[in-house]
Amino acid sequence: MKEGFQMKQMVLFRVLPTLIILAVSIFAFNNGVVVSSNLDIGSAGFPTQLYYAISLFFLNGLDMGMPQGGGVILRNLLFICYFIAPLMTAIAIIETIIISVTTQKFKRKPKNHVIFVGSGNLTLKEVKKLKNEKIIVIDKAENHKNKEELKVLVSEYIVGDIKDESIQRRVNVDEAKEVFLFTNKDEVNINTALVLNNNNNIVVRAEDLEMIDLFKDRFNIRSVHEENAISLINSSNLLDKSKIVIYGFGRFGQNLLRQLCLNKESLLKEVIIVDSEIARQWWSFKDRLDTDFSFEFTLIEKNQLDNSALNDIEQKTSLDKDSALVFCISHDNYNNIKTANIFRKYYKEPSIYIRSVGSAIEDKICKSSDISIFPTATN
Repeated sequence: MKEGFQMKQMVLFRVLPTLIILAVSIFAFNNGVVVSSNLDIGSAGFPTQLYYAISLFFLNGLDMGMPQGGGVILRNLLFICYFIAPLMTAIAIIETIIISVTTQKFKRKPKNHVIFVGSGNLTLKEVKKLKNEKIIVIDKAENHKNKEELKVLVSEYIVGDIKDESIQRRVNVDEAKEVFLFTNKDEVNINTALVLNNNNNIVVRAEDLEMIDLFKDRFNIRSVHEENAISLINSSNLLDKSKIVIYGFGRFGQNLLRQLCLNKESLLKEVIIVDSEIARQWWSFKDRLDTDFSFEFTLIEKNQLDNSALNDIEQKTSLDKDSALVFCISHDNYNNIKTANIFRKYYKEPSIYIRSVGSAIEDKICKSSDISIFPTATN
């Protein structure tokens, strides 16, 4: 909308007057008005006439001489152009100089605005929800994949580091309505929140459960993995399952099990977890949750891409219609769908869910193999 207004303004005050002056000049030359430096301009041809008309904007007609002959009205109109054309040029030059020398410190600082740090999909999602807000997005990456889309949606997009004090002054952090620290790195978000300690309206994205526990009383924490875990539980039949296999126990897998443990409606009695670092992850998770588990657990320390884990699961337990498998491996290279599809060949009854950002390949395989896709936290 702002760009459209600027375009209309340029047409109205720049393009249209210029065309009128050129048209008046050429029309006068072709209807008996001449200039003292070229008494034959009427027959000189269009290129010469256009040159003389354009020179009004730069030389104020000094190389043309005074208009002579022709009708009084046309001669006077051309004479008026002698003044308007160079005046337009002078105004344009002055305007350009003022714009070029005006720095950010002379601009009115934003107030009661919303700041997002990070240009990831979470920021894009939240920006689209906000209506009638002055929004500023800051990101260190010059060529972020969401940059162009965000520039259309927000008031200002800044390539820079929010820890830079000049950037903080420019966006007037202290008078912002809210500040969302939404980069994909917990340590960056929390460190930045500590730097901006004087602001009470900071929302910090954090995914690591240990980091969340350390700072949950100090900051307003936002966890996409937690939100996706809750969404999966609410949109599936996991609460009705007595046995769940969690394939991959990273941040999402831990959030999923945590939400199942905290939900009183869960019928969970047994959990099997497959991960190459499960020994370290499990005891850290158990210590943070600080609760007595009401279910049995089996830990299989094996790389999630090692399909022999299927034999380990088969030896330790049986999976039926009251069971579910949740594949939480990184969605890169279709590892989840490939592994899940192998499991489906052996286990026909359990519900199977895979973590994915979605693709035509995965959709096709999932429909043919009765596998459900759930969304993931993306950068």
